[in-house]
Amino acid sequence: MKELYIGILRETKNPPERRTPLPPASAALLMRKYPFVHLVIQPSEIRAFSNQEYEAVGVLLQEDLQECDFLLGVREPAPNTLLANKSYFFFSHTAKKQEANKQLLRKCIEKKITLHDYEFLYDRDGRRIVSMGYWAGIVGCYNAFRAVGEKYGTFELKPASQCNSVSDLYAALASVYLPKSYKIVMTGGGKVSQAVIDVFQNIGIEKITPQHFLKYRGLEAVFTQLDPWHYSQQKSGEAFDLDHYFRCPSAFESKFAEYGNNADMLITAHYWPAGGPRLLEPADFASGEFSLQIIADISCDLNGPLPSTLRVSTIESPFYGFHKTDAVEVAPFSENAVTVMAIDNLPAEMPRAASEDLGKSLVDVFFPIFLGSSSVRLIENSIICSNGVLSERFGYLQSWLDS
Repeated sequence: MKELYIGILRETKNPPERRTPLPPASAALLMRKYPFVHLVIQPSEIRAFSNQEYEAVGVLLQEDLQECDFLLGVREPAPNTLLANKSYFFFSHTAKKQEANKQLLRKCIEKKITLHDYEFLYDRDGRRIVSMGYWAGIVGCYNAFRAVGEKYGTFELKPASQCNSVSDLYAALASVYLPKSYKIVMTGGGKVSQAVIDVFQNIGIEKITPQHFLKYRGLEAVFTQLDPWHYSQQKSGEAFDLDHYFRCPSAFESKFAEYGNNADMLITAHYWPAGGPRLLEPADFASGEFSLQIIADISCDLNGPLPSTLRVSTIESPFYGFHKTDAVEVAPFSENAVTVMAIDNLPAEMPRAASEDLGKSLVDVFFPIFLGSSSVRLIENSIICSNGVLSERFGYLQSWLDS
């Protein structure tokens, strides 16, 4: 096997991104498993792991990555830092035509870069290889309870970014005190939702069925978990078909309003198919029956299923208000407003833990596939563009790029 040089990028995303795809322990393990692999990392003063920690395990600290065969990052690099004719791996956030990253994709095409997006790396069983979803769920749920404390003034949680570890975060959650009969509805069934459930269980919030939830009048705090068939239905009146929902989402309509009228908090942890039915409309917020007070939109789809997600919020300023009748942004805890949390980089609040999880996925699953000879197709599926053109799978982005 010929020598392979892999570069680890310094993150250039602003606000500052402290995560890394390969923490020092993962880097050391990778080089032990594959002696022909050499790692080079750009120095960084904000990375969650110090330059010295990498040098201690034999990773070369070097600004210039021109000689590397592949380059790994976490978030989107600044377009002016991209090296021509290289292969990059990072979360590009371009597949859903995110406007902020249009210039990035144009630059990748112009420089004939092969852009691999972690989001589209799957194993042979169709499971995602690389995901930060679990940590998005942990931090997103934590922030939802932080909003409860601020709204009612009954307890105070420090920002998740100030928690030194997961155990520290759970220790902070011990102070959570919810009003009587507090009802939480969450959407989704993947890693994000499992993390949210883990937080609920740690606090001691009971799970009940969606049917029971709508009728629940007890004194204890409860939550329910909704799948697409709970909050969507076919316009034709036919029985719900999940495959049809993802293939033809426009054939469906929302029936979520009954939950919005029977819950205090909504936490989204679902995948929303573009063109699918919106969970809520502005008129639902304005109705006298609407009861939601806090929406933690972990999914954070702009122009998506929730009109209240007006913009992405930040780690430094996580909350804003959505006025129920005027449908405009107001202060976070204003009268007649829903408090919204819509941070799109939640795992960055716990950079060491999230990086360690990402590094484990790469070393345990990705690299055995990437460095194997029989799994080329699995890697090819993640290519957004190469040699100056979009891949066939992502050809639909061309009209967006040209606009």
